[in-house]
Amino acid sequence: MPYLFALAVVLVLFLPGQLAAGEPDADTWRVLTHRIIWTQAAKSLQNRLCTEQGISSTRFTRRELVLMHIFDDATIYTSRSAARKAQKTWNSLGIDSHIEKESDGFHIDLGRYFIPEFAADHEKKLRRLGRAYRYIRTTKLVPVHRLVLPAMVKKQADKLWRHLSDMGLAAPLEMPETEFRRLYPDYRDDPAPCTKDANRSNK
Repeated sequence: MPYLFALAVVLVLFLPGQLAAGEPDADTWRVLTHRIIWTQAAKSLQNRLCTEQGISSTRFTRRELVLMHIFDDATIYTSRSAARKAQKTWNSLGIDSHIEKESDGFHIDLGRYFIPEFAADHEKKLRRLGRAYRYIRTTKLVPVHRLVLPAMVKKQADKLWRHLSDMGLAAPLEMPETEFRRLYPDYRDDPAPCTKDANRSNK
């Protein structure tokens, strides 16, 4: 019996409370993650929230413009054989490269990154090699994910935000429900059950 009581206390502390019937809308808030580019990363985090914390969330997916960092060989090759020779050199230096046929010739893809920190690390590696490369920044429309927690009163949202921050999540977002609905009008609550296979999402 003491064990059951202790378990109940943990659930009360960490499960985000649903709004009670008749709760005033003015005090309704949302806690959610920043956008996540990689689907598997979003699924893993959602599963972690469920299995480790007992927190159910909705994985909200929509397409957004995201900054892409592009690294290419500085040379545009006129033949595939010349491109293959250069690719072999890049690979021997530890750079995973790929040949892309474009209208102006053969390009050698040296890396594509959405996360600025990863792009910066890759560029440092390229600079150390001393070979010429091209760096381009562009935007691309890609699916992104956010984990959205159930609507709750401000006090509960503050508590949940602190808990997620303590878990190591990078600056989770907290905002009034009215602002949330303005930013994400196509969102609907569809929380995944807290199981190891929790992977339902809004499309």
